Amino acid sequence: MAIRQSLIFPELQLENRQFRVIELLPNTTQSQRIECKMHVASLDLNPTYGALSYVTTNLENALKHIRKTEPRFIWIDAVCINQNDNLEKAHQINLMGDLYRKADCCMIWFGDLKSLDISEDQSAQVIKALNLFAEDDMSLFADPAAWEGAFHALKSLMTCAWWDRIWTVQEAVLPLAGLVVWGGFSIPWQTLEKACLGILNHNGGIEIPPNHYDTFNIFTTRVVAVILIKGDPYMPPSSCFWRFRDREATDARDKHTAISVIQSSENLNSMVGRRGEVSITPGLATWATDWVMPPKVKDSDHLLHISRFWSDDRRWKYFHADLDKEVVFLPGPEEGMILLDGILVDTIMAVASPLMQNGSYISGGSWDDAFWRTVVGDLIVGIETGQDIPTRVATPNDGKLFQEYLLGNFDQTREVEMSIEDHVINKTFFTTVQGYIGIGPGTLKVGDEVWILYGGRLPFALRKMTAGGSSKRSKSKRRPSHFSLVGDVYVHGIMQGEAMEGCQEKLETVILH
Repeated sequence: MAIRQSLIFPELQLENRQFRVIELLPNTTQSQRIECKMHVASLDLNPTYGALSYVTTNLENALKHIRKTEPRFIWIDAVCINQNDNLEKAHQINLMGDLYRKADCCMIWFGDLKSLDISEDQSAQVIKALNLFAEDDMSLFADPAAWEGAFHALKSLMTCAWWDRIWTVQEAVLPLAGLVVWGGFSIPWQTLEKACLGILNHNGGIEIPPNHYDTFNIFTTRVVAVILIKGDPYMPPSSCFWRFRDREATDARDKHTAISVIQSSENLNSMVGRRGEVSITPGLATWATDWVMPPKVKDSDHLLHISRFWSDDRRWKYFHADLDKEVVFLPGPEEGMILLDGILVDTIMAVASPLMQNGSYISGGSWDDAFWRTVVGDLIVGIETGQDIPTRVATPNDGKLFQEYLLGNFDQTREVEMSIEDHVINKTFFTTVQGYIGIGPGTLKVGDEVWILYGGRLPFALRKMTAGGSSKRSKSKRRPSHFSLVGDVYVHGIMQGEAMEGCQEKLETVILH
């Protein structure tokens, strides 16, 4: 829908928190023409109106489908803001949070049936399925063939263009209520949330057809991200950015910058969970997450990659390799570099080599015990999932269950199985010169170093940078060595600060590129 440049906007008194709202007139005839009036309202007077969330090219179709038999008052950003008045635009953008919060309902437009490739029968069936899930009824999985239409529709709805834009996050989170609309069909946003939690709470107890696993993975991942940010308005910036990293922004600055994430979080949490990811933004530092890169979530491998951050983020809450030392964040000698304090623990001697040995482990206990605890990352992930995945520190009994799992006895080992999958995907085992064993990104190389960086509860693997043909460490503590970040690692025996003894004498400053 083209917005006419000659459109006359009623004047706003910006000091009174005024905004424009359109009155969408009913379609009293069969004409496809869209007619509306524009009014001025003030947030301070608590007006009654709704909001519309959509992807730009879909506006005309959206308005045609949401018309009622009586007038409807709606705030629409592209129509209600004079895009040629920069002062007004800045003012209205600052009001956007309140505009969405005070809306009675936000209509979320996914598209028409043709663009979504969904039939009316499939639409009706997916609404029925989602309502069943929301009521904790998973009986339809007993006869999945009868629900093929619903599964197809769900995949189309979950991969439509609306999910790709970063600005639609606030449009789903802030309003009091939401209504998802496509074609002539609709379902409350709250029903999507209940359906998502219903499926997650039955994880392990239902058999999702293998050919539809990706569909339900995308559905639960995308919806639960909104649930979590609605339930935690003080979510750390790094967690918030990871949850919506798959969304695109016209201006990369809309996703913020990695340096501000570290500064505002006051720790190195934003550096965990990479698992060997390579940036596509030219010149971006290795320590900075490429927030601009939108993984293609229609490909489940990319979606799973995003979810791996949460596996390492859970470990962040349980381990204290740095004894919770305060991060000292300083800019490096050149743009894109940062200076961090830390201690060198060891150098990686072998990657993905046989790990099972006889005798005792370097930090105490047996090699067998060190091995299985390394495989699961010393944490057991609960079967029942929901808004917050239950996690606990592994116990000796879990070691017995691990042995049962290796023998193929899966009935009682579901938690161990999930914990292994949660921790080892896209990772590789390694041993160090002193005899530690660990697991880290698949991009690890022999010669990489294990460091504990202040402000980083997990150890990190760093790779020495070559300078002038040499990769030697600076012999003077006054001349920090240069490194690139490989990623966070689990090293058995140093996760609770054991390597920090005498840290003041071992303290060094590193330059990360």
